[in-house]
Amino acid sequence: MPLNDILSAMRELILDADDGPTAPPARRAWIGERFPTLTPTEADDLASVPAERFGVYTETIFAGERSMLRWAFPMSMAAIGRILHECDASQPIGHLQYDLVRELHRFRPWQSHSIRDLARGFRAFVEVEREDLLETWLGLADLIAFEQAELEVFYAADEPHVCLRPDEWAGLSVEALLMSAIVIPTHVQIIETRFDAIALRRTWRADESLPDGWPADEQSHLACGRDPDSLQCRWVKLDAVSHAALLSMPRSETRTINDLAGAWLASQPEDAFADEATAFAAFCGLLADWARAGIVMAPDGASS
Repeated sequence: MPLNDILSAMRELILDADDGPTAPPARRAWIGERFPTLTPTEADDLASVPAERFGVYTETIFAGERSMLRWAFPMSMAAIGRILHECDASQPIGHLQYDLVRELHRFRPWQSHSIRDLARGFRAFVEVEREDLLETWLGLADLIAFEQAELEVFYAADEPHVCLRPDEWAGLSVEALLMSAIVIPTHVQIIETRFDAIALRRTWRADESLPDGWPADEQSHLACGRDPDSLQCRWVKLDAVSHAALLSMPRSETRTINDLAGAWLASQPEDAFADEATAFAAFCGLLADWARAGIVMAPDGASS
């Protein structure tokens, strides 16, 4: 009998199967029916293992997966825990989240070591299978997207770009600055949320708890890059014009500051600025913020 058959049966008992009967004769019959390719001796050996022993492995695995989701989606998992507990207060939030992870496994098993794969599966699971959670708080989908975006930036591969140094721009002429080469890294995330996600994140980091009520509706435009100095994820709040301008720029393709400035100006109302100098100063201030967050960088070998 191939070894992988017995290992496959053990895997199914740990991850996918119900506990089954515990009485020895009934359990032996159940094992034989569920895994007909096992030899009688192998079925006997497998049936002799108490169901609760497999349960220890089951709990360890799914509790570990729950912990990973709490790390990747701390605010989202807390929000989901609150929603689940409001519907069923008979169980602790941790138990309800554990059951949710079991549901996630049935929807899309986590079969790699990649946290990003787990995160993508989790987001798809909530969107496809748990619309009830999204209907309870309409902002939940955006919160999950916000936390997944930060995870994608955190784990993204390094790209051959260098940081822009706004403090060096004072020595450049306007023409030299505008013709400087820039690039928006592939991993930069530009999103919208229906609430102030940065403020909610700030509140969470203060004491790892959500506010009593759901955040107020407030359309927010956000971008996340990797701080060139600390290499930590850094969010920047955008106005609608900046959001549109950054989205219009291709990723990891060399452009100039003038290209980005043109896209930004093209989206402005006609009377947004009194003159070109005022507009230029406003744009440079925003560009400096984007540079410090690693949202806009320079191609490798380009002058900053």
